Amino acid sequence: MEGGTNKSSGSKPVKTTSSANSLTISNAGTGSLNGLAITKGGANAGDFIVTQPMRVTLAPGETTTFKVTFKPTATGTRNAAIHIGSNDPNENPFDILLTGLGT
Repeated sequence: MEGGTNKSSGSKPVKTTSSANSLTISNAGTGSLNGLAITKGGANAGDFIVTQPMRVTLAPGETTTFKVTFKPTATGTRNAAIHIGSNDPNENPFDILLTGLGT
């Protein structure tokens, strides 16, 4: 895992749920990636439903997935962040900024 990224969930009517977006965590390193856990925060964290990764340990070259769903509780731009924790010494946590528009 390296750096951070942004993920837009597009627009959705208030109190309706988007299709789930699958995101992939990859271990591009030479050692095991352990203790994968996802937390979320931010002003509108409750508008985003995030599952935990399918696996919490990845050997080099392995991947796992998790899902993010958007369900806005109000109109306007909705913002949150996902924090992926692990034993990665350079990217712990790895952050993904989430945005969506409630209509």
